[in-house]
Amino acid sequence: MDDKREAYLLPDGVDSVLDEVKKSFVCPGDGYYADVNNDCKVYHVCQSAMYFNRLQMFQWSFFCGEGTIFDQLSLTCSLPERAVQCKTAPNYFYLNNNIGKEGVPYLTDNIKEKGVPYLIEKDIDIISVRKFLPPDIRVIA
Repeated sequence: MDDKREAYLLPDGVDSVLDEVKKSFVCPGDGYYADVNNDCKVYHVCQSAMYFNRLQMFQWSFFCGEGTIFDQLSLTCSLPERAVQCKTAPNYFYLNNNIGKEGVPYLTDNIKEKGVPYLIEKDIDIISVRKFLPPDIRVIA
């Protein structure tokens, strides 16, 4: 499969938030992917398509707003306290396989439960974190 990259065409000012944008991400398949090498402040949308009779992978890169990271569970930019830890994002890349499938929920309760331990670190004040969590997420102390 050929690569048709329009990657890393990020807005001006990205260098003020990230010292240096690492341009090493390669799409593993169709979907939305956190860029762990850029501390999940960058994410990519990947889409394969036929282009001149050849299957090619298209890649677009986006930058989350200042103070947020890409949450691989919700596929949104979120406060770090509300997202799975960036380093664990690749563990959830497979969720992209559920997008667009009829009758298949994107997130099951089991997947949400797996993500909970990554939301809480021991040195974070649990009381202040609870106000940021969705009501269906339990805090495990």
